[in-house]
Amino acid sequence: MVTATLLRLPVSTTHAIVGALIGAGLLLDPNDVRWSALLTKVAIPLLASAVVAFAISAGLTVAARVAAARPSGPAVAADRLCASVPLVAPVRTPRPVLTAAHWLPAGAVGAARGLNDTPKLVAIGAFALVPAGMTLVGVTVLATAAMCLGALVVGIPVARRLGEGVVTLRHGEGLRANVTTAVLVALGGSAGLPMSTTHVSGGAIAGTLGAQLSRRNPRTLRDFAVAWTVTPVISAVVAAGVYLLAR
Repeated sequence: MVTATLLRLPVSTTHAIVGALIGAGLLLDPNDVRWSALLTKVAIPLLASAVVAFAISAGLTVAARVAAARPSGPAVAADRLCASVPLVAPVRTPRPVLTAAHWLPAGAVGAARGLNDTPKLVAIGAFALVPAGMTLVGVTVLATAAMCLGALVVGIPVARRLGEGVVTLRHGEGLRANVTTAVLVALGGSAGLPMSTTHVSGGAIAGTLGAQLSRRNPRTLRDFAVAWTVTPVISAVVAAGVYLLAR
């Protein structure tokens, strides 16, 4: 995970955790690895979440374009008023209302990620920290603080790569991508499905473009796909190595 962060690749924490559990579990007791549960409770939700996010985001984009193409009532009056006023200079800043509206869904994405990712870290950390005397509440606070600190210190480059590397989003597109991500990840977390916020966000961002394939950056998408694929494998190898050294 640290290497991926330094390379500005938004890999999945869920991928890393699952890979690590499998790597150590195969050495500890291969018969205890529940492959059927891994498929139905982990692999399928991870893969489906990105596809569903793409579909929802694309649907919102189509709906927004249809609504914009058929103005009526006050919208028509506003258009006529704007057409009657000479444009002195091009407007280069987003509308204040739209800018302010970004804060709510962006915060919702952060809350949804905490709902989805924190329990995974707590579940693993509890095995070592609870027997040592720490309570579950203490483990949860520690995991939350670590996530917050990591995001503040080294998270910005990764966020920029995800938010700007796939495509340069317009404000409306970014708003729809955030809403899609927040709702889907929150629902997944509430249902106990180990979704990846990275997968959902990536799918939502790509979906906002609809059929405008030329705006997507295929190199960035390729890098993401490779990183998501190799993360479980590398995590499994590292966990297996740590297990051999520690036992």
